[in-house]
Amino acid sequence: MQAYRIETSINEKGQVLLKHMPFHRGQKIEIIVLPAVDLAEPIHVPNAKTRAVLEAAEQGKDLEKTSLKKLSAQWDQAEE
Repeated sequence: MQAYRIETSINEKGQVLLKHMPFHRGQKIEIIVLPAVDLAEPIHVPNAKTRAVLEAAEQGKDLEKTSLKKLSAQWDQAEE
């Protein structure tokens, strides 16, 4: 199945107009509508606490040795 992506806006009447689509009149189609992600929005820097934790980790502070097995067990416990 071929998918087509277009970006448009809702007009003042609350309608969306689709132009120049590669379909035939009367052909059934499926439409999924999602809000657009504005990549121009500013990216928020982590807060002070998160920055401090990241800096400590980069310096090797407050780290503990673990394994995938241990992490998996902790994950399973958290799901219960």
